[in-house]
Amino acid sequence: MRLTESESTYMVIAFLRRILSNLPYRVDAKLKYELSLPARDYSTRKKQVSLVRTSLDQFNESFKKEDFSKLPFQNRDK
Repeated sequence: MRLTESESTYMVIAFLRRILSNLPYRVDAKLKYELSLPARDYSTRKKQVSLVRTSLDQFNESFKKEDFSKLPFQNRDK
């Protein structure tokens, strides 16, 4: 993914590093518009952080349930 220097981007990177650090997997992430631009004010930043947390929680739950013998797989919640 192309990364911008934003709090939400750093949250995504830290999360993926933590859960994938000892695994031989690659995750391709596509940030939607709401997360692709840096937040310029408190309200926008707060919304982005909330959206990132929700997205990472959903990813984590999906990741735990996947059958890794059938790679690659796509996010089915599009």
